Amino acid sequence: IFRIRIFNKLNKDFQVDLVSCKKLLEQGIEKERLQLESISRSLSSASGNDFTQLASSFGYNQLITEEELVAEKNEAIKQCETELRDLNSLMKEIAQLTNEQQVGIDTIDSNVASAAQSVEAGRVQLIKAADHQTSSRKKICCLIIFFLIVAIIIGAVLWSYLQK
Repeated sequence: IFRIRIFNKLNKDFQVDLVSCKKLLEQGIEKERLQLESISRSLSSASGNDFTQLASSFGYNQLITEEELVAEKNEAIKQCETELRDLNSLMKEIAQLTNEQQVGIDTIDSNVASAAQSVEAGRVQLIKAADHQTSSRKKICCLIIFFLIVAIIIGAVLWSYLQK
């Protein structure tokens, strides 16, 4: 039960971290999108001469590179989000397996407790059996002695009767 509580706490913490990570990623994507829109507006509003000047100031290659970097960042963010979702699903599966196994553990625990009670009851019965055995031996010895005394008395009476 303690392990389940720890696991559930870790799962909740993971969910909170996942949500905060997702928010941060969305904020980063939004900033990148705003920068790209700003650059696109600047380029679309520039006239031919201005465009050349603007392109040379930014550098056409640099603009393409920045777009590629943004695309790569977006792809990396999507991949990270996918991996986090996979990790979340794994955590849920582990929680489910833990809960399923807890039933088996509880069954084993109750069986062990039942076995301990049965062993104690058996021990008590063995003690009683030993007492009964000792008692019956004493009774058998007393009966043997009694019959010997009776046999001796009968033998003595018969012997004295036969002697006369």
